[in-house]
Amino acid sequence: LMAAVAEGAARAAKVGEDGCDEETAAEFAMCVLDSVMGNGAGIAWRASDYTRSACKNCGDGYDDLAWHRTICPAMGLLELNTGDEVRLANLTRQEFNGREGVLGEFNSAKQRWVVNMGGRDALFKACNNCGDGYD
Repeated sequence: LMAAVAEGAARAAKVGEDGCDEETAAEFAMCVLDSVMGNGAGIAWRASDYTRSACKNCGDGYDDLAWHRTICPAMGLLELNTGDEVRLANLTRQEFNGREGVLGEFNSAKQRWVVNMGGRDALFKACNNCGDGYD
């Protein structure tokens, strides 16, 4: 639990125009842990070697991969990875449905995949990308 709270606090400290560096974010996380869990929690967290696994696409930490997959903004009905060939589906703008492209990186800030369609990049939610074997 301490690692999850610290991870969220550190991530929040690094966001936006006023975001800080890793060390300052860790110090902020220690202060948050102390205020939420009691004095000494921050030091105990820093002294521990425990680190949570991080999603290769969205960057969020998790303790259980199966659980993370149910909430990950980078996951659709299929596991998606950079370089996968996809076909767009379920879009309100019908002219994009059926178009094919290649996944670029997952944009965590926008919670969208970059999809390259013939030299043009666009952002789409994971639920709008059908991976390999979509026919």
